[in-house]
Amino acid sequence: MLTQSNSQAPTLVTPSVLDNRSLSLDTPPVFTSSSTIVSALTPPVNNVGGRTISSATNLGVISGIQSVQDVIGVNSTNPNSYYRFTVNSLSNINLTLTHLTGDADLALTDASGTIIRQPSILPGYTQDESISFANINAGEYYIRVNQYSGDTTFTLNLAVDRAGVFPDNASPLLANEYELNNVWGTVTQTHSLNNNNTSDTYHFDNPFVSGNYSLSLSGLTSDVDIRVVRDANRNGIVDMGDVLSNSIRLGTDSESIDLQGLGSGGYFVQVYQGSPGSSTNYTLTLNNQPGTGLATEPDDTIDQAYNVKTLNGSRHFNGSLSGRTNPEGRGDSQDFYRFELGTTSDFSLSLTGMTSNANVEVIRDANQNGRIDDGEVIALSTSSGINPESILMQGLGSGKYIVRVYQDPNTTPADTNYSLTLQASPGLGLPGLPGSTSEIKTLNGVREFGGAISSRRPTDLYFFDLTTRSDFKLDLTGLRGDLDVRVYADSNRNGVIDAGESMIGSSLRSGSLSESINLQALQSGRYIVKISQGTSTLDFSNYVLRLEANPTVSNFGSDDNSLRQAVSFGSLTNSSRSRSVNDFVGTTDTQDFYRFTVGERGTLSVNLARLSADADLQLLSSDGTVLSRSVNPGTASESISRELVAGEYFVRVYQGASNSNTNYNLDLDFQTASR
Repeated sequence: MLTQSNSQAPTLVTPSVLDNRSLSLDTPPVFTSSSTIVSALTPPVNNVGGRTISSATNLGVISGIQSVQDVIGVNSTNPNSYYRFTVNSLSNINLTLTHLTGDADLALTDASGTIIRQPSILPGYTQDESISFANINAGEYYIRVNQYSGDTTFTLNLAVDRAGVFPDNASPLLANEYELNNVWGTVTQTHSLNNNNTSDTYHFDNPFVSGNYSLSLSGLTSDVDIRVVRDANRNGIVDMGDVLSNSIRLGTDSESIDLQGLGSGGYFVQVYQGSPGSSTNYTLTLNNQPGTGLATEPDDTIDQAYNVKTLNGSRHFNGSLSGRTNPEGRGDSQDFYRFELGTTSDFSLSLTGMTSNANVEVIRDANQNGRIDDGEVIALSTSSGINPESILMQGLGSGKYIVRVYQDPNTTPADTNYSLTLQASPGLGLPGLPGSTSEIKTLNGVREFGGAISSRRPTDLYFFDLTTRSDFKLDLTGLRGDLDVRVYADSNRNGVIDAGESMIGSSLRSGSLSESINLQALQSGRYIVKISQGTSTLDFSNYVLRLEANPTVSNFGSDDNSLRQAVSFGSLTNSSRSRSVNDFVGTTDTQDFYRFTVGERGTLSVNLARLSADADLQLLSSDGTVLSRSVNPGTASESISRELVAGEYFVRVYQGASNSNTNYNLDLDFQTASR
C-alpha cells in the first residue's frame, strides 16, 4: 500500500550522468573520495555480461560489493545479460539496477534459470530496481538483467553481507526504489519488511534552499531502523560520510529523525531490519517546511553544542547573540554547533546578517575535554564590524568538529541575529597554482590533498602551523612515478624555504613506492612540505598527500589488557558525554579495555580510527558478554552505535590479525534519550 497525504504520486526519474573530467599535465587532477563503508569494493566490470545463462560472466566469490556496467538490447540482438557469483556461507544479499536509459528487469535465478527473487514491486520505464533478502545459503547463483523495452545502459551493484562485513543491517546500496520527488508538507508511505525484503529505499528532493525535515517510523511489531543518506558522488553505494542521521532504537519503539536547515538537493531514506529476522508493517512519515534551522538553547558551551550530526551537503541555521544577562545572570555571547565528517571533505562556512560584530571559528577538541585548549582552533574569521565572515578548508579529514559563533570580546557587546551556513563536499583538497604555496593554516587532525607533479610542474609546496607540541605524520601515496617529500621548519614564517632553514624530515624512496615521514613531539611553529620529482626524467605522477597532527599525549600503556585492569572513563552524561584516547595494540599489547557507566537510557557511538594495521572493536556488558562488534578488514575504521540502558559497560580494542601492530584513536560519545 502506498499513500501520500499531499497527493504526490511517485513518478519515474531518469538518473543523472556522472561527470567525466579530463586530466592535464599542467593542472592537477580532480580527486574525489571513493572509500566505502567497507574496503571490499571490487573495481567495476564493464560490458561483459553473458547473453545466455550457460555463458554467464563469472564474478567469482563475492564478499563485499561488486559493480558492473553494461548495455543490453542493442538492435534487439542481446536482450539478456547474465552474471554468475558464489557465496561461501549463509549471507544477506542486496542487488540494485540503476542508471537505466530504457526499461530493464532484474532477477536472481538458479543455474536452471528458475527465479529465486525479483523486485517486490515492478517499476516502470527507466525506474531503478532493487532486491534485498536475508539468509541465502552458500552456493552458486545467477543474476539476469532482461530487456523489457528499449535499448539501455545500466549499472548493476551486488553486495553480500557475510560475517559482519557491513556495520549494521542496512543495505549498502542505493536505488530509487520509491521516488517521492519534491517533498513539501507531509508524505506518508506504508510498506512492510521481512527476510524476503530486508530494506526499502526512498528517494526525495528538497526543493528549498533550506528546509526543516522530520521523519518518523511507526506501527512496528518488530525491530526496524531508519537512516537518511546523501549519495554525494551518485555511485549508488553508501560511502563513508553519506549517512546524515539514523535512528536505531530497540524493539518496537518508533523511530524518528530531525534534520533542521537541510540544504536543497536529492536524498535517500532507508528503512531496514533492525534485528535479523524482523518482520513488520510500518508507516513512514516525512514532513518538510521551508525555513532555516534554529539551534535550541542553551548552546553556550561545547558540551551543549547543537548537534548537526554528519555534514554532507549544506545546512542552514539562524541564531542570535546578546551581551545582556538573563535573570539567572547568564549571557548569550556565544553559540556552539557540533558536526562530523565521515570522510575527507572540502568544508566551508559563512556567517552573515549581523547588525553588530560577530566572529566565527572552527575547533577540533582533540582530547574531548569540552574546553578549547592550545592548538584546537584550526580556523577562524574575524572581519571588522558587520562584514560577513567566511572560512574555507580544503581536504579536511574525517572526524568531529565544533563551530563557535561569538561576540568580539574587544568590542562593546550588542545584540545581533545571524545566519550560519555550513557546507561539506566529499573529496580531496587541491594544491595551489604552479609556483605558489598552499596554506593549510593550523594543522590539528587530518588534511588530505590530491595533486600531480610533471616536468612542467616539478614541485608542490604546502605550509601549515602547529600551535602546540604535536605528533606529526605524513603519507604520500598513489604514485605513478618517483616522487620525494621533505619537511622544513619555516623559522621566519614567510611560507618560503629560505637558505639556512632546516630540513627536519624526508622520505626519498625510489620508483613509485609510497613515502612517509613521522615526527614525534614537534614543537609549535610553521612548517613547509615540499613534494618534488625524484628523478629529472619523471614525466608525470599523481599523488595523494595526507598530513596529520595530534597534540602530544602519553599512552595509557600496556597494563589495560583485561576487564579487571580496564582504564576507567567514568560516567558518561549529557554534560560529560565524550571520551577520546590514543593508544596502541600489537604483538606486545594485544588488547585494551576501557570501562564506563551510563546513568540512563541513551545511544552510544564508538569510533576506532587512524589505524596503520588491522584492529577490531567490541562493546561488552558488565559481565564481559559481547553486545556489538565491528570487524572491518585492513586499516578501515571501526564503528559501533547502540542504544544502552543504565549500567556498566566495557569497550575492547584488539588485534584484527596476529601480526597487526597499530596506534589508534578511540572516540566514545553518549547521548541520552531525553536530549
